[in-house]
Amino acid sequence: RENFDLALSVLAHPAKEIVAKIIRHEQHMGELEQELRQSHLLRLQKGLQESFDTSSIHLDILSNLRRINTKVTHVVELAAKL
Repeated sequence: RENFDLALSVLAHPAKEIVAKIIRHEQHMGELEQELRQSHLLRLQKGLQESFDTSSIHLDILSNLRRINTKVTHVVELAAKL
């Protein structure tokens, strides 16, 4: 959500430091996504029924949040080139 707010801000008032922050956040989101996926896999290995029941939802949400953040970052990068 922070990247989305920053993106709106940079589109209204372009600033290189905000663009750089958004790009850093994009990289951090990739790391965070991997950590969350790994945690989920560990829960699956432990045999937690709740994790089995919600696995596809959990992984879909992670993928979709990552995809949204990537798109937001891409829009900002394009706007920064203008």
